[in-house]
Parts: sequence; C-alpha cells; structure tokens
Amino acid sequence: MRVALLGNTCNNNFALMRYLRDLGVDAHLLLYSNEGIEGNNIHYSPEYDTFHFNKWKVYIHRLPVMNGIESIVGRLDKMRMPPSKTFLKSAFQGYDCYIGSGISPGIFARMGKKLTVYYPYGTGVEWVGEAEFVKKLKNINMETLLRYYVRYKQKQGIHQSAICVNSEMTATADTLNKMGKRFLGLSVPQYYNREIISHTGKDPFILNIIATIKKYDFVVFSHMRQLWSKNSKKKFGNGWNTMTKNNNWLIEGFSSFFSTYGNSNALLVLTEWGDDVEYSKLLVKELGIQKQVLWLPLLARKQLILIMRECDISVGQFGVLHKRSWGSTTFESLANGMPTLQTFNFTQKEYTDEFGYAPPPFLDVKSKNDVTKHLCDMYIDKDAKIRIGKLSKVWFDRHNGIRLAEKWLAILKNDCKLN
Repeated sequence: MRVALLGNTCNNNFALMRYLRDLGVDAHLLLYSNEGIEGNNIHYSPEYDTFHFNKWKVYIHRLPVMNGIESIVGRLDKMRMPPSKTFLKSAFQGYDCYIGSGISPGIFARMGKKLTVYYPYGTGVEWVGEAEFVKKLKNINMETLLRYYVRYKQKQGIHQSAICVNSEMTATADTLNKMGKRFLGLSVPQYYNREIISHTGKDPFILNIIATIKKYDFVVFSHMRQLWSKNSKKKFGNGWNTMTKNNNWLIEGFSSFFSTYGNSNALLVLTEWGDDVEYSKLLVKELGIQKQVLWLPLLARKQLILIMRECDISVGQFGVLHKRSWGSTTFESLANGMPTLQTFNFTQKEYTDEFGYAPPPFLDVKSKNDVTKHLCDMYIDKDAKIRIGKLSKVWFDRHNGIRLAEKWLAILKNDCKLN
C-alpha cells in the first residue's frame, strides 16, 4: 500500500513520512508547488530538515498544484483559472491512502474524493476559521466571494475526510466542533529524531556561532517567531490571542535575570523571524542588553538543532489561551533533552484526560516574571537543569516520535487495510 502525505508546513509531513517508512510503510511526501522554495517558506523544505537528504529524496515528489486558494478558484487578480478536475485527479493519483492538511480538503472535495486523514496546521483551521483569513472575509469585493467559496469547499472536504486528527484545543477545536466534525485528539509527529545529527566542520558559519556560544556560561536559546507587538495585534484583530508568541516576556524576563546575576556571563539567542523582529531589537536596546543577545538569521532546522544543543535552556512559545497547545519548536527542544520554557495551558488532569498521558516537564511561563524565576532557578541549580533535560527526552521518546507514529500507523491499518 502506498501512502501520500500532502503538503509540508513546518516539515511535519516529512517527519511523519520518515517515521512511517521506518515502520515499513511505503510513504511518500507530495510537496505543493509553492512550498519550501526560495522566497516562500524555504525553511519548510525537506533539505532544511536533514543532513541525509539523499536517503529520502526518492520518496519526495513535487506537485504541479499550489497550497492556496488558486487550486480552488484560480487567481482573479492574475487572470488565472483553477486547475481542472481532470488535471487534479492526474496529479494525485497512484496512492491508497492520503494524509493532508492545508488546502488538501478543498482540492479533494473538488475531485469528488475523500482524504483518509485530515489534520489542520492553522490555528482555527486554515481557510475556514484562521484569524487572518476570517478578517479578509469582511472585505467587500469580488475576491471575498471567492474566499467564501474556498471556505465552503474546504469545509466540505473536511467533512468528507474519513478521520480528522487535532491537538490544538482552542480555536481549532472550536471551529471543528462548530462544523460538527468529530476529531481524534492526537498530535502529528513534528520532529524526526532518529538520524545522527552532527556537523563535519564544513559549515564555518555554524561552527563560528557555536564557538561564540561556548564563551558564555549560561545560554538561553529561542527560535520562535517574533510576534507580540501592538502593531501586530491590530493586524490580527480578534484572533490575536491565537497568534501572539509574547516574545517580550522572554526578553524582559531574561533582562531581569541578568540584572540579578550580572556576573553570570549569560547569553540570549534569538532568531530574525517574524513580523516583530525590529520591535524585539528595539526592546533589547531599550533594556540595554545588546551585548547579551545574539541574533541569528532564519536558519535550517538541522543547523538550529546543532546550535540548540550547545545551549542550557530552550524556549518553545508563550501563547496564553486555555487549552492552547504548542508546536514544532517545543517538540524539537524536548526531543533534544533541553529544559524548556513553555506556556502550559491545561491543568494536569485536563491534559491527561485529553491525550491519555502526563504532560511534558515544562518550565511553565505565563508572564515575564515566570521567565526570570525559571532562569534564576536553572542557573543556580545545575543538577535540576540536567535532570529536567533528561526527563524531557524521556517524555518525547515515550509519547512522541516513533511511539506517536505507531499510533498513526494503527489508524492507517484500520482505514487503509495496510498489511
């Protein structure tokens, strides 16, 4: 049986493809034409996620179809018609099971086919209830009518999918519940940790960064997207609470920690990614901690992991919203045995009841003061830092990674009759 994984936002499906192949499944990654290419989410390219691309490239294929509204209604502004049903059927043929996200449900609804498994990657469900998409529906123009049709086809395809999987229990769960679409509370394996990751001395840029980091005795690493300013809040409107990363808490909390332990020789590593990079740089300057902050360009995940492993503390994301979950940056941290600053938006019981196991050993953050406290604690108690790091990796190995992929395989065996 051949399994197609459609799309690759955050390299989620590339991770799942590798796990499924490890489990004996003939899984293939089908990249949309506008994914993981220069100038358009290049960091979603599989090559950015592995040092062993040649091992996997035969199972990766490029679709002649976009992950976007053009695949449903064309592009009115560019006088382009949508691809025909015949063209779409030809592009997606040859597989027994289809796992998709993004615009995949809408495309399959157009073809008169159903996805085996649908999982949303956008908070609120992409092209249905995502904050930025919903805001565009308020415009009065011809494109708005087309967007309503896109949403109609997307919802139709989601309804028709055999199984829906979701782990985001705020806006996404609300949208699916309002649609009347039942879903299985399950994560997607977002990070593949079964490869040997090591640099060979061929990348002087990364080696130089690592050499810089080693000059400090306490290093906090973050590559979450910079999204927290009042300017961005206006952009997202009512959906702001589903989007903000509250990066200012990290910067301000680190600054307070450094004020307390000024002799700590500490460093905060941040990434130039997101709408609010300049606001974050301005905040760093206002706090007078420029010498304690190292800004990285947006790098490939395989490079970032090499840098992360040289640090003491890693950061997930700080979105405070009841039952809001976390993404790939957090799973990367856990998998690599890092103590992780991360907002935990469940009670212990809520999380266990929802997913069937205990939550990760996060350093829970709901304010800048929490950041300061955790950094002070981890700086003072190095044994606790090491212990929490080890527990983080144990959690990932038990409940994510290959163990989580086995749950996905069980779903496919039931619905695809895999042998």
